[in-house]
Amino acid sequence: IIFDSDMSSDWDDVGDAAILHGLASLGECEIIGMMVSSTNGGTALCMDAINTYYGKPDIPIGVRPDTGGLGMYAARIATEFSHDLASPKDCPLAVDLYRKLLAESPDKSVVIVTVGYLNNLEALLKSESDKHSPLNGKELIRKKVKVWACAGGAYPKGSEFNFAVEPSAAHYVINHWPTAATFTTFRLGHTYFTCGRLPQLPRKHPIRRVYVDIKNKYPYPSWGQVAILQAIRGDEQWGKVDVGRNNANPNGSNYWTKTPDPTGPDDQAYLLAKARTPVRDTMDALIMLPPNDGKASIPGEPTDLRATVIDSSRINLQWTDNAFNEERFIIERRGDDGYQQIGMVAANVTSYSLEGLTSTANRSFRVKASNATGDSCYAYVWVYTGWTEYNFQSPDALPLYHYYQHSHLRNAKAGGDDHITINNDSAHGRELTIDVDTVTQARRGNLYVYFFYQNKDNWYRLNYGVKTCTFEKRVNGNTKRIAQASVEFDPTVRVLRPWRIEVTPAGQLKFIDKGVLVLNVMDAFSFHSGKIGLGGVGRTPVWESFRFSTSPHRQLVETPPLPPHGIIAISGDGQVELSWKAVHGAERYTVKVSPSRLEPFVNVTTVTEPSFTHTNLTNDRQYHYVVSATNTAGEGQISKAIHGRPIARGSGPGGSTIIGTPGSFGRHDNTIQKVFDGNFMTIFDAPKPSGAWVGLDYGTPRIVTAVKYAPSPYHSKRMVAGKFQGANQPDFSDAVTLFTVTDVPPIKKITSQPIKNRTPFRYLRYIGPDHCYCNVAEMTFEVSNAD
Repeated sequence: IIFDSDMSSDWDDVGDAAILHGLASLGECEIIGMMVSSTNGGTALCMDAINTYYGKPDIPIGVRPDTGGLGMYAARIATEFSHDLASPKDCPLAVDLYRKLLAESPDKSVVIVTVGYLNNLEALLKSESDKHSPLNGKELIRKKVKVWACAGGAYPKGSEFNFAVEPSAAHYVINHWPTAATFTTFRLGHTYFTCGRLPQLPRKHPIRRVYVDIKNKYPYPSWGQVAILQAIRGDEQWGKVDVGRNNANPNGSNYWTKTPDPTGPDDQAYLLAKARTPVRDTMDALIMLPPNDGKASIPGEPTDLRATVIDSSRINLQWTDNAFNEERFIIERRGDDGYQQIGMVAANVTSYSLEGLTSTANRSFRVKASNATGDSCYAYVWVYTGWTEYNFQSPDALPLYHYYQHSHLRNAKAGGDDHITINNDSAHGRELTIDVDTVTQARRGNLYVYFFYQNKDNWYRLNYGVKTCTFEKRVNGNTKRIAQASVEFDPTVRVLRPWRIEVTPAGQLKFIDKGVLVLNVMDAFSFHSGKIGLGGVGRTPVWESFRFSTSPHRQLVETPPLPPHGIIAISGDGQVELSWKAVHGAERYTVKVSPSRLEPFVNVTTVTEPSFTHTNLTNDRQYHYVVSATNTAGEGQISKAIHGRPIARGSGPGGSTIIGTPGSFGRHDNTIQKVFDGNFMTIFDAPKPSGAWVGLDYGTPRIVTAVKYAPSPYHSKRMVAGKFQGANQPDFSDAVTLFTVTDVPPIKKITSQPIKNRTPFRYLRYIGPDHCYCNVAEMTFEVSNAD
């Protein structure tokens, strides 16, 4: 593999490097070189630091001739992690390194993976014979390169970033490439959001450092990771359009044509998504692998566990091995008392056969890798037999769905017809749990989960739309709404969201979306049994990881809970109050803290309720928290870090305590304390747009008679649409808006606004406008006691 990356501003490229090193640790590829397609000099240093971390410090790195500067996160990784490369100027030019590596390699043995611009490949194609080879660039590529895997382009046509930045290079390379090539579209990268589990890795880890600490945005799309995984592991997980070839315009836009259609060693194709969950799980498993450096470590987890029903008494299990240090794989089956071990196979064995079964329907299995250090996460599979498509508008139409083991029920084409897929195993009773992951790729229509399904005129269902979701029932052709709730769902986002429906014999119906209870209602069931179905109208839904359980299994916990979200941190006198939304299925929450960004997180407490007050802290010191939810299946993914800075009581005016959003943007001293220092030139500059605020806790409720404020002298317009609010709950869940700023206030001058509301409030604040950084220089409240 030769890896060619623009690793500089966007951070998915370090995830690409992690997957590449994971596959190299498994012995599936050899990284013989890396190239930098961006002008950022820090990229080469960052690459070298990552390679060193993974125990491969000698991988040569090539740069372009106009390299300069050190960039942002790349320079930080180069500073914080050890490496030998002193300067990007010590690197050879990419075109020279390409020619050297290709000339030294066996014929048709090299895979080139580009996840950035194509300027290096343009230089290679145009190169002439030299000391490395008498062949020119095109001849050398044709002789040595097996396939070019390119993350770039829009298909069947369009414009995409990697081609548009260096359009002349894209135009030349696309139209002159002489070997087989496989292209990953921008949209395909948005199909798989990876790196959501990185907070579980050690803090001193370069990939975690970029995603979690520096960029603080994960999971994230996986454009280059898709290209790498397909190039090394092959086509099984992907669909392809392989008739025709790619073409490029001078502006870097591209288009696919069916003719000419190169074949054999010149074949071209672009990838399509086929199954999401197994691919995403595999990429995350590879990203989470530790360096293969001989040190003891827990093995990587198996993924893509599949069950093949051979006949009425036999099932074959097969999985993907993502570990280089496993000693065994342990196979378990679910019974009335939970999962029990039923078998074990040696390292590198990826299959297991079960014989003598009394039934093959509605079985659940899981597999984990194990060694002396510990066990990996589990891979799960649920075996259901017999799915039938019902299309109400056109019963004779071809099925719109196909069933891909436990992990894939996908609409194959868009349409406006109401269609559902029905499970035919049995008529399931009224004690039922349905779990399914879903995503949609359109802006209209509704998604359905049917249960107690009798026929098209008698059923229960969850009806999920863009703004609302409802429980409904249809009896003898008449549809009735049982319950409704508002939901926030952006149908343009392609991240799978986990749903759960729970049904109890007493008539209770629950719908849980992303771990949050959305609907909870009692119903006098019109009927108590039926089949299970998935459907939709006017959308292109994708269903994954579908599974259901009935008594006595419905109370068994099979998977860890989701990470907590909606976390609020309120700073007080030597303490930080944390609260978050309850996670369905969580039995307890673990709170960890780091006194600074550079120190490891340590456990503080375990609580059963979604709140915790951390006391006896050093005032005016910033603390960092992570919270995870746990049940008997294990710990869920850890939430993002939440920062708290305890403030000494009495530091605000009138004996109040300064409260508000911790941290700052840019200068680290532009914090909430600056709002009360009497200086028009010092400000609170919020760390992020939207939701930031600064205020006062008076200890007891006060009546506000006026608010006084001065804007930032640098961004006075940022106060327009900002709000002054009062509340008696510390999280401002009962906030009342006292005044909204409608005009740009003058700088270096106090503006006073009388307040007519005479409701007493303990907590008072200014909250910045939506989608704008909260900036304010000075603020105070005129208050009187609430007698």
